[in-house]
Amino acid sequence: MTAQFARQWARLSRVHDLRSRKMSNDLRLLRVRYYRDYWHRVARLISADIEDLGQEFFRLQRNGKQTFVRGYYVQIDDLVTLNIAGSKSLSQKLLSENGLPVPANRVFDLQSIEIGYEFLAQSRRPLVVKPASGGGGAAVTTGITNRETLKRAATKAASVSTKFIAEEQLEGDNYRLLYIAGELVDVIRRSRPTVIGDGQQTISQLIIEENRQRLTGDSYTSLSILTDDTDVKSYLANEGLSHKFVPEKGKPTVVKGASNQN
Repeated sequence: MTAQFARQWARLSRVHDLRSRKMSNDLRLLRVRYYRDYWHRVARLISADIEDLGQEFFRLQRNGKQTFVRGYYVQIDDLVTLNIAGSKSLSQKLLSENGLPVPANRVFDLQSIEIGYEFLAQSRRPLVVKPASGGGGAAVTTGITNRETLKRAATKAASVSTKFIAEEQLEGDNYRLLYIAGELVDVIRRSRPTVIGDGQQTISQLIIEENRQRLTGDSYTSLSILTDDTDVKSYLANEGLSHKFVPEKGKPTVVKGASNQN
């Protein structure tokens, strides 16, 4: 590496780091603003008093009773329950013990990646690789059909967790069910992340524009950034597309298999 190239690379890295930090800060501010508006709207709907306690905490009071909230956290599930839900391997084990179906899976790390390779060779379906703990769709890669993609997916997942879980991918829509005290109270269908073509911009450019709209738009469209990661590359490749593809004007184009960043 020449000294000139090294200086250019260092400058580009600093610019990328600054952009990433700015985007992360903009996203944090977006979420703070959204949940502030959300809980004030809830308070109006249930005729409750709301008090801003700082540090993103709110107290809601009505008829002599009170509860505290922060973002999407409420005082229903305890910390242990939330941590179990965040552990994909443990939650799948508990679901299976209670007779509920879970996808075939294997847990491994970078040192035991052969487990993932063997699972891929045995499976008749594409695989999904994700960190064994955490949420929000971070470092999830779908549509894995070869060893090279699995290796890239595991390396990406290693940025979030030391262990990963590989699961057989099932086709179909993604639904999230909300139960309270054993009663089903709400269901939502989560579509896969999509960009809308304008006939001029590439998918890479449309992803940048989508994030700009999410962070600065007049209305709330998403509380996540659409990350251009291994899942985008894998999904587009499986669809016979690339980042340079230009979707026609008005055409929705799905860019990821994981639905979290929809």
